[in-house]
Amino acid sequence: MHCNGPVVVCKGPKNIHHFRHKANTSDCVEKRGGGNGMTLEHRFAQNKLLRMWDDVECHKILIRQKNCNCSSNIINLMDFRVDGNVMLLEYRQKHNDKNISWDLAIVSKYGAFIFGIEIEKTNRTKETNRPDTKNWCELLANDVNDNIFGQTPTDCKREPPLCEYCLFILKRKQEKLEQARRFVICNRLKLEEIELKKKKENALKNNCDCVHLCSCHRCTIHDVRGFNECNGCRFLKKI
Repeated sequence: MHCNGPVVVCKGPKNIHHFRHKANTSDCVEKRGGGNGMTLEHRFAQNKLLRMWDDVECHKILIRQKNCNCSSNIINLMDFRVDGNVMLLEYRQKHNDKNISWDLAIVSKYGAFIFGIEIEKTNRTKETNRPDTKNWCELLANDVNDNIFGQTPTDCKREPPLCEYCLFILKRKQEKLEQARRFVICNRLKLEEIELKKKKENALKNNCDCVHLCSCHRCTIHDVRGFNECNGCRFLKKI
């Protein structure tokens, strides 16, 4: 740790074992931000979006949402800045009988949830912990901090379900991979068959009666005692 502050060891079944600061005990620049464990980049991204929302001269906060692997659409968060809607930090909402918290949320003047924004710095938000709708997005903190929203959109990192066309393309790719795998296996078997045929022909060319093709059909043996198996095959039968 760069700040030499007190830390605790976190060892659980889900996340990689790591150290973290004790709550409300450190002024480490990597931690300051407001929430427990929230990094400075995370807080900067939140504040940047909030300042842009409050700026009356700002008219574009562009975000590219993926509809599927084959298509996407660009939304402008400023389109929600109507009818007294506001953007709030750390907005809490009930979902599946649990309280969830949004990094940023656009809420109507009556308190109704409209659109949520999650900022990702270290951990991706689980889809099961959020509504299964398109009215929320997840943005990388560095993308928000580095981007000029009025010119280029920031990509949402959520992975939407595949449409029928993408499912068809994925199925075709899997079928082609299976065909290629079978082709490789068939060629390998043919090569092995040719190699075994050559071994047998080479054994028959010799004028010695004690040269045989082993019962494993993979090697020739030269034994005057008349064994029709190699030493390896005889050993495997004993064990």
